[in-house]
Amino acid sequence: MHIYLASSAHEIISFAQEGLRNSPFTLVLVDSAQDLAKHLSQPVPSATVMLDMNFPHAHEAAEHLHETARRSQPVPLALLTDSKHPMPNEPAVPPHAVRIRKPFCIASLELGTSLAGRAAKGLPHEMLESGDIRLVPATGAAYRQGRALRPHPREALLLEAFMRAPGQILSRETILHKFFDYTAHPRPNLVDVLACRLRSRLHGGFGKPVLFTVRGSGYVFRP
Repeated sequence: MHIYLASSAHEIISFAQEGLRNSPFTLVLVDSAQDLAKHLSQPVPSATVMLDMNFPHAHEAAEHLHETARRSQPVPLALLTDSKHPMPNEPAVPPHAVRIRKPFCIASLELGTSLAGRAAKGLPHEMLESGDIRLVPATGAAYRQGRALRPHPREALLLEAFMRAPGQILSRETILHKFFDYTAHPRPNLVDVLACRLRSRLHGGFGKPVLFTVRGSGYVFRP
């Protein structure tokens, strides 16, 4: 799976390069609208464009993506943006584009890639179900026994990771690597704080515990 990253921000580029190094994604840096057009002229299965809205060539890149969407299958597109909503000076983008708010973590990039692929195909939001817990990754809406849990965005990302791998240990190192953004300087104890906050939402007022500490390793989700 390829990600074409159109950004001139060193902080974003280096964070994505390091964070996706051992992932299934191949990160390709794009330095101009012409460079993006060249890559898209050679179709690659499961390719996603990540367009930093502060990229100097964002307007030209957006125009090319609009034209590509009109002529053929829309290209999965994720916008790296400072706001959840369009800003007045932003270029017009294809309607299927999804937004990833900066500063983001690696888990946000991975989720954004998945959402962009579904949106480009016109697919509805995915619903995850595990035991009596439901989660809509696209919105972060989570429920247990029909009751809204209202997790913080980072907690929702962590819950998604647990729900996609029930019974598997998620190490503290993985959580530290994937769930904190590039402006954070997280200490290992913040991993425990994050997991404990999610656990309190999942367990509060419910009879059966589902999130467990594995001493010396991390956490495991058993719905």
